[in-house]
Amino acid sequence: MPARPSTSCPRRARVPLTGERARAVLVAGAAGATTVRGRPHNPKRRGKSLMSHRAGAAAGQPATSPVDLSRVCRFGANATFPEGPDPDSVIGKKVVERILDAIETQTMVRFLSGPGVGKSATVRSVCEAAGYDTFVINVPSLYPERLAIPMPVQHKGTRVLETVLTNDLLRRERPLVLIVEEPSRAPSQVVASQLMELYNGSIAGVPIPNLAAIIACDNDASHAGVSVMDLAQGSRWRTVAVTRADTPFKAALADRFPDVDLAPAFEAYERIETRWPGALDKLQPRTLEHVLYNILRGQPAEWGLPLLAGPRDHLRDSEGRVVTHEALPMLAAALNRPYLRDADMADKTRTAVRRAITEGRTLLIQGAPGVGKTAYVTSVAAEYADRYRVVYLNGPNDSPDNRVAPMPDGEGGFAMWLTRDLRDPDDPRGIIVILDEIWRARTAVMNMFLEVLQERTFCGVDVNIHAIIAMTNPREVHGVPMHVGKPDRAHADRFDMSIDVTSDLSLAYEWLIDAYGEVAEVVIDWHKECLDDTARVFANPRVLEGMIIAWRRELDKQDSRPGYKADQEVLEECVPLLRERAPVPLHDLYAMLSKRTVPQISRILRDLDRYVELLAQRDEHGGPVHGGAHEEVLSAIKQCELSQLQKAREGILALVRHLPQQFKFSLISGNKGDRQRYFIDLFVEVERQAAARAR
Repeated sequence: MPARPSTSCPRRARVPLTGERARAVLVAGAAGATTVRGRPHNPKRRGKSLMSHRAGAAAGQPATSPVDLSRVCRFGANATFPEGPDPDSVIGKKVVERILDAIETQTMVRFLSGPGVGKSATVRSVCEAAGYDTFVINVPSLYPERLAIPMPVQHKGTRVLETVLTNDLLRRERPLVLIVEEPSRAPSQVVASQLMELYNGSIAGVPIPNLAAIIACDNDASHAGVSVMDLAQGSRWRTVAVTRADTPFKAALADRFPDVDLAPAFEAYERIETRWPGALDKLQPRTLEHVLYNILRGQPAEWGLPLLAGPRDHLRDSEGRVVTHEALPMLAAALNRPYLRDADMADKTRTAVRRAITEGRTLLIQGAPGVGKTAYVTSVAAEYADRYRVVYLNGPNDSPDNRVAPMPDGEGGFAMWLTRDLRDPDDPRGIIVILDEIWRARTAVMNMFLEVLQERTFCGVDVNIHAIIAMTNPREVHGVPMHVGKPDRAHADRFDMSIDVTSDLSLAYEWLIDAYGEVAEVVIDWHKECLDDTARVFANPRVLEGMIIAWRRELDKQDSRPGYKADQEVLEECVPLLRERAPVPLHDLYAMLSKRTVPQISRILRDLDRYVELLAQRDEHGGPVHGGAHEEVLSAIKQCELSQLQKAREGILALVRHLPQQFKFSLISGNKGDRQRYFIDLFVEVERQAAARAR
C-alpha cells in the first residue's frame, strides 16, 4: 500500500546549532523579547495549540543589550580558561536548542537526568541570557497557597473572594519562563492537581501574565523519592534526557575555582571513567565540585561524597567494586595536592565547622546521639555573633506553616511573609542555618530543607543565608538501630562537606571535664576502659552528664547528712530505658565513685617523685627495672584528653623524659592534630633540657 500523503505543512529542515548560530539566536532573543529565531514571537501563531490561550505570552519589554553565548553561565577568564571558555566546547547545544524550541513552539520541555548533573543551572542561565525572566517553582516544597490565594474584595456592594497571584508571577517586565523543579516529587495530590492547571498557563483560573514557556528539570525514576509520572502529566511534556556532556559543567567548575588550573583534573576525571566504567555515575558534576573543594582545602577528598544516614556513597565500577580510594587520588595528584583519607584527619569536627562558617559552606555532621554535635556547632557559631546570627530548624518539629504565610499587598497581588528570625529588616547579619535531625524530618519539612540547601531561599523568598550546617544520626550505631529515614542521593549530595563523627567523642569528653572536673574524669576513665562499643552507644556523653550531675548531688547529701550513703540507683536511673533498661554495667563505676577514686593520671601526678624514680631506674644492660611502671604511665597518658595533658604539662614532662624510645614514638604516631603537636612540642622540650644539662 502506498504511503498516505501528509496533510500537514512541511517543516523546514533543522539546521545544527553551531556556536555562531546559537550566538545569533540568543542575540536575537535578547535584542527583542518578542523575537525568537529572527521572527516575531507570536504565541497565537499556531492557532489552537494546547497553550494558545496563555494571556500576554512574551509581550514584555526587550532586553537592553545583546547577550553573548559565553554569558549563558556568566563565565569569564580564569586559570583553567585564560581567554575564557570556548562556547562551542562548553555549552550544551542540545539543551539550548530544546529551550529555544519550547519558547518558539509554546511546548513544554522536561529535562531528565540523575541528580547533580547541572541541568537546572544550565536551563536558568540559558533563559536569562536569552532575555527572559525566570521563576523557579520548587515542587517538593510547594503548597497550594504558595502561588495563589483567595482575597476578600467588595464587588458591586457584595463581599466576594477573588483569587490573586503571587507577586513573583505578576511583577514581571520581561517575558517569563517558569522553571518547574522536580515535578515528580509533588508532596501531595493537591499540589499535583495544581501543577496540571499550571501547565495550561493558569493558576486557580487566573492566567499567568507574560508567560513565554514552562520548562521542567527532573530526576529520573531510578532514584529514591521520585515517583513515576502518570500519563496525564507525562503526555504534556517533551522529555529530553540530559547527561553531564550536555551541560557546561567544566566551565562552571573553573568559574567556582578561578585561581586553580583544573585542566589536569578534568583529564584525570575522564580517565577515571575509562579505567573504571560506571564510576562517574556517583561522581557527577555537583559531587565532583565537592570533592575538588575538599582536595583544594587540604581535607579528605571523600568528604565530598554524600553520607546516606550511615555508609558513605562510595564510587563503584560497573561490577560493583568500590574504587573510591583508587579514583580520587588521581584527582588529587592532578592538582598537586596530597590525598588524605578520613582516618588521617584529626579534629575534623572543629576543622569542618569553622570552615563552613568562615567560607559560607554547607556541612553535614553525622554522629551517634548525645555526643554534643548541636551544642558544639551552636557554641562555635556564637563566636561569630558580630557577623552572623543563628536560625535553628528542627526536622521532627518544624513546619512551613510555622515559618511563612501569604499576605495580600493591597495592589492585586500577595507576597510571602517570613518569621522575623528569617528576615529581620533591623538585622543585616548573615544567617547560619542549623538543620537539626535533618533525616528525621517529615516529608513537607524535608522538602523545605531541600529548598534551603539548593536555592538558599525559604518558600521562594530570598533570605540572607551565609552557611548551612545539618546534623543527623546514622540509621544504626554499633548494631543499635535509630529511627532515622534513609535520604535519597539528591538530598544527601547537597553538602560541600559530609563528615562522620560517630566514633569521635573527644569534644564531648573535653566539655564534660571542663564543666564538671574530677568526677567527670573518673566517669570518662570508666567509659573508656570498662565498656564495650555497644554499651558506649547507650551510655553516650549526654547520659554521662546525667550520671555526673546525679552523683555530685549524692555526694552533697553524703557530706551534709551523717550516715547517708550514695546510692547506685541514681546511676541506673540515668541509663536509657527503652523497652527495657539498656545493657550498661555500672558496678565498676559505682565502685570507683563510691571510693572517690581519682583518675589514673591524677593518682600518678600526686605521687610524681616516686614514679619518676621508678622510671629512671635501669639494670646493668640499661633496660628499665620497673617495666610495669612505664606501661602504667604510658596507659594513663594515652587515656588523657588534651585539656588534661595541657593542665598537667610540667608533670607529664617529668614522666616522659624517662620513657623508652618506642613509647615516645607511640605517643607521636598514635595521635593526630593538636594532640600530636602537643607531644612533639613536649619531646622537643625534653631534648632542649637535656642539652642544657649537658652543658
